[in-house]
Amino acid sequence: MVIGKLLCSKCYINSWIILFFSINKGKIIYSNKRKSIYNQSGVFNMRILTKRQEELLRFLLSIDTIVSGKELAEKFSITSRTIRNDVADLANILSIDSGIKILSIRGKGYKIEIEDSSKLNSFLDCFKNSENKFPVEPEERANYLLNRLLLSSEYLKLDDLAEELYISRSTVQNDLLNVKVLLENRGMSLLAKQNRGFIIEGEEKKRRYAISENVISHLSDQNINIINDLILPVDEMLILKNIVLKRLKEANLNLSDMALNNLIVHIAIACKRIRGGDYIQMQKVQPFHEKEFVVAQKIIRNISDQLAIRFPDVESSYVAMHLMGTKLFFNKEERSNWSKLEKKISQVAREMIAEVENKLNLKIGEDPELLASLSLHLKPVLHRYENNMPIRNTMLEAIKINYPIAFEAAIIASKVIERRFSILVDEPEVGFIALHFGAAIERTKIERKAKRCLIVCTTGLGSSRLLFYKLRSKFSDKISIVGTTELHNIGLYDEDNIDLIISTVPLSDDIKIPYVVVDALLDGNSIAQLEKTIIGDNHSIALLYLNRESIYLNKEFQTPEEIIKYIGEDLISKNYVNDGIVESALAREKAAATSFGNFVAMPHPLESFSNDTFWSLLTLNHPIPWNNKLVQVVCFLHIATHDMEELEPFYNELLSLLESKDKVKKLAQAKDSVAVLKIVENLHENI
Repeated sequence: MVIGKLLCSKCYINSWIILFFSINKGKIIYSNKRKSIYNQSGVFNMRILTKRQEELLRFLLSIDTIVSGKELAEKFSITSRTIRNDVADLANILSIDSGIKILSIRGKGYKIEIEDSSKLNSFLDCFKNSENKFPVEPEERANYLLNRLLLSSEYLKLDDLAEELYISRSTVQNDLLNVKVLLENRGMSLLAKQNRGFIIEGEEKKRRYAISENVISHLSDQNINIINDLILPVDEMLILKNIVLKRLKEANLNLSDMALNNLIVHIAIACKRIRGGDYIQMQKVQPFHEKEFVVAQKIIRNISDQLAIRFPDVESSYVAMHLMGTKLFFNKEERSNWSKLEKKISQVAREMIAEVENKLNLKIGEDPELLASLSLHLKPVLHRYENNMPIRNTMLEAIKINYPIAFEAAIIASKVIERRFSILVDEPEVGFIALHFGAAIERTKIERKAKRCLIVCTTGLGSSRLLFYKLRSKFSDKISIVGTTELHNIGLYDEDNIDLIISTVPLSDDIKIPYVVVDALLDGNSIAQLEKTIIGDNHSIALLYLNRESIYLNKEFQTPEEIIKYIGEDLISKNYVNDGIVESALAREKAAATSFGNFVAMPHPLESFSNDTFWSLLTLNHPIPWNNKLVQVVCFLHIATHDMEELEPFYNELLSLLESKDKVKKLAQAKDSVAVLKIVENLHENI
């Protein structure tokens, strides 16, 4: 029996309440006893921790030294007072049956102390294996409510939502204000009716896109099963996947694993919505003889038979639309037939390459594969924009960080698309275009060598080709790539003809060929790992490119524009660069912000303003907002076009520096240039 209800999001810290979760109904039952950290199944109850408290506990468990409140506050970017409150909450929560307690040592800080090893072992097993993420913070609750409303075809009552989240009515009402904003950004609205509750009002197609956006954002490369029961049961998801794979292979439509998952999610959402009596309102995709439309009809027919769902004709068009909007792998047949694409698209692709070559001089102007891949890429791009189909790019930040030159090229190229087709190309699409330019840049470095190696990449044409050429360029004297494939097609290759697999995801135990897992974009850590294994090279050159005369420490600025103007004008006054660099860097910042997390930004101009490549450093006394991130360390980068081919080692080292929290913290605290030079010189220590 439920004998009460929590009244606010903070009530779970009350030491007089014990939380038990009913296995049958999922309700909370509590009595006048002290709180337990385990549910009735004996699993650590993560619902009583906020996300930050969980991270704090994991950190304290990972160290065996005293850590001060100030250090914790800096690590988690919160105040010392908030840390004290979180530690007090944790101490209270852990006081029962955990086998550990948090010691508060006056004047020094905090430390975990073991009281009972057997209890601790049980606690650690439950804690480390727990995946129960209950929404506690306002942002988490807003996303939870958004999903509930998106997936419901009926009104949801305020009291029911409050009971689900174990918060008060007023808290839910405040959270729904945030949900209202999220919906308005997606072209929908939140409708409230007295005595009935809340429901989403808006176009069905927009609702489905919003559902898929929220689901896919939490979807790993190939793990479709994490959406069990959220949209469809796992057995029905498996049926969908098998049907789609079979029909795509019959039609020789070869999707990446990411595109395949996205398509399955869209179809699953359609099934759920149709079962609830909600249908897409749109015209059929034309022309009807398109291969994608024929495949879509077969998929829908098979699903109708096996899941007993009656699909209106328009739903076949909906599936066909998604097939047309996916990225296809670039195989030999497509490469030979690229010239058959629409004449205008090919012309635009040529213009994109010419514009990039004119401004950046990358020596890729005569690359036929770049022309072909861009032409193939543009067709689904235009289809997506024509049908107002938003696209997510989970690799965007990594692309910007690891391939800045390719991203600059994509920004330049996207302006050609905007000019020729009167559309506004967003950052996610720029990121995908950058992958094609990145692959072309890598092709300019290749010297043909021999060794048998297969690449397994799950994220599509652009990233698979970029990884292909990056590996061949970087380790050309050690490996030779015999091909690239998606995860679900790996069985088509003969194991006897492959010595090594380089994969972006862990492989099945059934695979007997030795393999190594790397990041899809071959980031700094992946390169360092491969270099250590294959080459063993560990020297530093970032120091050579640091301009000693443009190190600016402990400055007071309020905006990114002030910082860019300050650095640019100083470089001009010292004759390191020509006039115009400030305007160019500001234009680049307007196109896409250069802040990438870890309190770091890397502004730079769109083109070269001197014959030298170098970077300048500026630190602030206090972090400032830079787009949607806080920044305290600014690296102003200038690239001379003739150095493009020589900069990869420099980029890798500089990015390793800026991705290291400890190194960035030391740079922010440096009081003179000598300290900065020492940090950069010892770059490889403890990274």
